[in-house]
Amino acid sequence: MDEQWHIISPRSRRLVLMRDAFPRSNFTRKSLHHVLALVVVTAVVMLHNSTSNVVTMNTSASATTLFGTSLSSEAHASQDSTETTSHSSSSRGKTKTENWEDEGERREKRTRRPTSSNDTIGIIRNGAVSRPKYSKIGAGYSKLINTKKLVLPNVLLIGAQKAGTSAVADWLYHNGVCKAKIFDGEPTHYEKEVHFFDEDVRYHEGVEFYSHRFEHCAGKTRKKYILDATPRYLLFSKRIHDVYNQALQGGFKKKLKLIVVLREPISREVSWYNHRTYRLALMNSTDQIHESYRDILYTNGTIMSFDEYSETVLKESITENPLNSPGIYSEHLKSWANLFGRKRILVLSYDELQSKPSKARWRINRFLGTKYKGGFNKSNTKESDNKIRDISIRAREALEPLFKEMNEELYKFLRDHPGPQMEQNPFPRFKKIVLATAKKGKHLSEGTCCSHTAECGTV
Repeated sequence: MDEQWHIISPRSRRLVLMRDAFPRSNFTRKSLHHVLALVVVTAVVMLHNSTSNVVTMNTSASATTLFGTSLSSEAHASQDSTETTSHSSSSRGKTKTENWEDEGERREKRTRRPTSSNDTIGIIRNGAVSRPKYSKIGAGYSKLINTKKLVLPNVLLIGAQKAGTSAVADWLYHNGVCKAKIFDGEPTHYEKEVHFFDEDVRYHEGVEFYSHRFEHCAGKTRKKYILDATPRYLLFSKRIHDVYNQALQGGFKKKLKLIVVLREPISREVSWYNHRTYRLALMNSTDQIHESYRDILYTNGTIMSFDEYSETVLKESITENPLNSPGIYSEHLKSWANLFGRKRILVLSYDELQSKPSKARWRINRFLGTKYKGGFNKSNTKESDNKIRDISIRAREALEPLFKEMNEELYKFLRDHPGPQMEQNPFPRFKKIVLATAKKGKHLSEGTCCSHTAECGTV
């Protein structure tokens, strides 16, 4: 809790002086003398009025940061002004205390500042509030940040995971869009996806930690666009909004562009499952397993089948906490649209990226106002004996009812809330998925898939 000095009047009127509104460097020995003088004057007034007054002081080791000299002087002057106003107003039928309160309210309004965590920290000098370039950024940060020196991405590729985001990001980077710098101990894929907002440990390092990774994008080699393509950001709209809103002091809506690629959610879940099983197969027994990989493992460390994973982990997660499921697109996009505005979000179809990639690139170029050349490279070339290529009836029966209603809600939301002009409208319905049957080959849960015949059903 911030340290405060409360000076309580005969009518319990509090004059609260907040520490954070004043620069640390302004507290001098002279300032302390002013404070002490104010306390003495207050004591004399209390004795004169023959009332019982209380002076409480809540301080800590950093109490010297509470005041600037100018405020102490102003507070002293406020006390004198109060006495004068009280005396002169008695002819108007008001008591001394009532007039003290009126004057205190007027003076407080002139120096009062919002205390919301989203507000820029103002610095009061000579009685004037300066709101230039300093801000408290993010949750739990108390450090004053020079926001004019921050370098943040102006394009975020927010998702979805396993929906072609790597291909889109690589194409943009190939055309000169600036990527993040990686530091010692960080994996190489942090160039593409910084994982600042979706990993608590990195997020609580503060916005300067994030900005340092893009500082090379400014200066003489300043790039028009800076990209962070972390696909899990789809789940963190509020966190991103708060940081950008404070860092850019509200100007983020004119500077930040958002791109999201949506894929049929059950197919996306299969691809994400395949990705994790592939990575787990490459790990040594001493390697640390990322938290997002643990939900496909039994307690003994073996990998559960996709059928089992669908019927237990996924079903429970989507039912009990849908906002933590990347595949519930409608809920996430509603949040993004409310915070950033629908026109700032380009929604792309994964099916179009696959079938008409040139059209998808045209949409991105129009959205960014660029003329980038080249094509998408196939980024997911991993092969594994356990890779699932089709979806079993068993998995479909567990997942399809969970996503069907949400998909319909997504189509309706995008239809009723159109995005930028170059976006597909109406947004195309997801392509039907191919299901495996027990008649051809083994079940997917045993590591192989059925052949594509008429006996493989569709939805």
